Amino acid sequence: MKHAMIPDAHPFPAIDRNDPEKAKTAIMLEWPETFSDRAKMVIRYFDGTMFPYSYADHIVLTDESLELTAFGDGSPEAPIGFPRYEDNTLEGVEAWLEEVADQYDADGDIAGWEEAKLAYACEQKEAWAKKNLSKLARHGWKLLVDGKPTDFDESLWDRAIKSCRECGCNAIMYSVSRPETDEPSAIAIYKDGHVTERVNEHKSLVDLQLTAGVVTEPWKNNVDGFLLASSDSDFWGLIRSLPSARFMVLLEKDKYGEYLTDALKLNDIGYCIMDDFAGNVEDIKTGAMNKSIETSLTALFLSHWHFDHAADVPVLMYRLEAMNMVLPVYAPEDPDSALFRTVSSAACFDLKVIKPGDLLTLYDAGITVTAARHPVPAVGFRISCGGKDLGYTGDTNTLPSFAEDYRGCSLLLADGLFPASAWAEGKPHLSAELAARLAEEAGVGQLVITHLNPVFPCETLLREARCIHQNTRIAHTGEVLEC
Repeated sequence: MKHAMIPDAHPFPAIDRNDPEKAKTAIMLEWPETFSDRAKMVIRYFDGTMFPYSYADHIVLTDESLELTAFGDGSPEAPIGFPRYEDNTLEGVEAWLEEVADQYDADGDIAGWEEAKLAYACEQKEAWAKKNLSKLARHGWKLLVDGKPTDFDESLWDRAIKSCRECGCNAIMYSVSRPETDEPSAIAIYKDGHVTERVNEHKSLVDLQLTAGVVTEPWKNNVDGFLLASSDSDFWGLIRSLPSARFMVLLEKDKYGEYLTDALKLNDIGYCIMDDFAGNVEDIKTGAMNKSIETSLTALFLSHWHFDHAADVPVLMYRLEAMNMVLPVYAPEDPDSALFRTVSSAACFDLKVIKPGDLLTLYDAGITVTAARHPVPAVGFRISCGGKDLGYTGDTNTLPSFAEDYRGCSLLLADGLFPASAWAEGKPHLSAELAARLAEEAGVGQLVITHLNPVFPCETLLREARCIHQNTRIAHTGEVLEC
């Protein structure tokens, strides 16, 4: 066998609703280190939502429900449950994971997939760099502490990565001595895990060819001047990579060293301190955020008060109070919700209770409050502006009024959490297939599937929806769509 089955040291008890006693024989496994990188990327993508078990002479991959076998008839009393995948061998599991990776790459529209691949690559790079940092120590490199050579170990790496990530900087630099030379040297440990050797003689010689590559194209198109707002010495590699370009560097007060300004002067590169002409930078950032809230956030619409939709409201409340600002909030009444009660009593919110059928006007937009079916009071919205309509179902299962509520919308954001096999009449969300049927019946232009859950692969939702409504896509964080 290519891969060994190793029991997990901290197992979760799995569930078999068809044979609860037999479920006690299931053995939770560790993911094999011998799996391919492609398979490990998928494991990283499903981190915390996919677990391997040895059960009944099979390898069973469950989701976080830990269900080992399929069960249920789809009724509200017995909703459907099932494992993710099962195979006779770990080799078969590895092949399936690689197929999933290929499908995700081919689709190109799987929420979080590219981020998961990048995170896995960084983790691999971090492990590699940590190993090589230890190798430096074995070959006689020393950490300079107050000018004195001192042994360093893995705790240096861990402290550097922790500090770098918490502070938001790009790298932590340490002065070192190496056995073959007396020249002053340094290593930089970056927050994405890699280590770079740096030579320090009043200038940094870090090679940032990657950054230079990013700006090469506009530079070739006759862009020959750059304004760099940064106090990080890493941009010196960028400047050196574009010798024909002109630069002005804006530094933040107390966040740069003399070696950097000396290097800029030596190379006739202009610089100034941002605080000299702009005041305190933190005040500028705070002012920009406040201005954005004042000018861009004129009202808040909530479909319901569940925390996955309204958890940021208390944080917003603190900012509004500090700005002495009152924000209108349009939402359904839900006295059982602690968030609803908080907003109802907060002076910084002007709560306007809404219900299905309400017609509202906000600036140039007409807003129709639509019905929704959810375990708590909930609504959807239809927003009409400039001859186009945007629909938003909120969290909901099926309702007879949907087709008329969203008829002719240019763009519909629809709850489509479940694949068809997991949906049931008594569940609190639509399936992607039902969302597509709604869009098709209502004559919607573009459908965007929302309320995603990593338990259910996006490519499955997309495939099921596009079989019915071709112009369908999966929602992505930060994406801007036009009606």
